[in-house]
Amino acid sequence: MHILDQGISIGPLGFSLGTLLFLVAASLALAAGAWLGRRRELPVNNALFNLMFVSLVAARVVFVLRYWGSFGGPLDMIDIRDRGFDPLGGLVAAAMVLAWMAWRERRQLLPVLMAGSTGLLAWGSAVGIAILVTGEVERLPEINAMSLAGEPVSLAALGPEQGRPLVLNVWATWCPPCRREMPVLEEAQRAHSDIAIVLLNQGEDHASVDYFLHTQGLELDYVLLDRDNLFSPLAGVRALPTTLFYDASGRLRRQHVGELSGATLSRHIEGLERWQVPIESDSRSAGHQPRSVN
Repeated sequence: MHILDQGISIGPLGFSLGTLLFLVAASLALAAGAWLGRRRELPVNNALFNLMFVSLVAARVVFVLRYWGSFGGPLDMIDIRDRGFDPLGGLVAAAMVLAWMAWRERRQLLPVLMAGSTGLLAWGSAVGIAILVTGEVERLPEINAMSLAGEPVSLAALGPEQGRPLVLNVWATWCPPCRREMPVLEEAQRAHSDIAIVLLNQGEDHASVDYFLHTQGLELDYVLLDRDNLFSPLAGVRALPTTLFYDASGRLRRQHVGELSGATLSRHIEGLERWQVPIESDSRSAGHQPRSVN
């Protein structure tokens, strides 16, 4: 799993590590831009903000175009809570903005590059430290969940033991983004019969989950119960919803913290399809009690 996919919690909120580091790096870059702007009497921050804004918009537009058929409408396309961005699209847009500045606003180019480099240096340093001090959860924890029929079910038996990937959504009925993404997961189960898409409820009983599914009109396969919250600490899940993507060997490849859209789910599933070679076992690590992502 990529280190930036790891979930963290701050009070009642949950984020991916990558999101938090991006926000910190952007803030440091803007602070550096403000300082350079005062020293050089130039609107450095205006140019830097425009660079960031254009890059993010371009990254989102390219992502939407790539997964056009997965969006339900215009509102879904502008809803960036799914964190759907295309990095290459953003980099190309940034290069174009910098080229324009080199042509028309040459005095601002160097301070903008210096401020941006400050943010990038901070981001890279933080990622390096995180790699050194943060344990990564690589393997599917071995727990027996309960089906809605009251029968014990092994998670590995649904995916890796059958030689197929496993998408594991960790959720609860009290979690608003969990509830909103249910139709996306329902549609994905219909579209990807070659992948086990499992919904693992945390800490709730059969009656609560069954009532929720019935009142929402959801027809979902592989809805399992983890009444004692055994899975989240073992898998390092710190926020709900969190969706874990395991390849056919049971190795964790990606993790998505927060609400899924059809487009982000499609992107992660595409990534799973590129990882079909069994991998040697790795060690497990622990986490703590999940919180809700709003």
